[in-house]
Amino acid sequence: RHFFPLSQLAVQAGVLVSRSSLRYVQIRRVGILSSLQTLNFVGWLVAARTLALGTPPSLYLLLPWIVFVGLVGGATYVNVYFLILKDEHISATDRDLAMNITSILGTIGVVAGTLTTLWFTNTMLDRPACTV
Repeated sequence: RHFFPLSQLAVQAGVLVSRSSLRYVQIRRVGILSSLQTLNFVGWLVAARTLALGTPPSLYLLLPWIVFVGLVGGATYVNVYFLILKDEHISATDRDLAMNITSILGTIGVVAGTLTTLWFTNTMLDRPACTV
């Protein structure tokens, strides 16, 4: 009953920690973070299709995974912007453009993710075994 608020708290805690940690941890190879996000996506899809985490899913398994999702997402966000700001090959005027393009593409990514979620919910995951 309280899973949604708990999951939102978990993901936001992960995002807060990773976005706040740039001073201590900087990741220049953001492709690694993108690969981790892809693995998260596949993992969540497989878990939902196979009910591998139980019915209903175990909160003890899901909440740490959700924190990890927040950590990876927040780290990707903060490190991409940091790399744009600190890249010596980008002029000041191009840096502003790069930041704006990155923001727009981030928004498009959120919309695409939401639409993908809707599509999965109404197609692949629309079966009795996937609902609790």
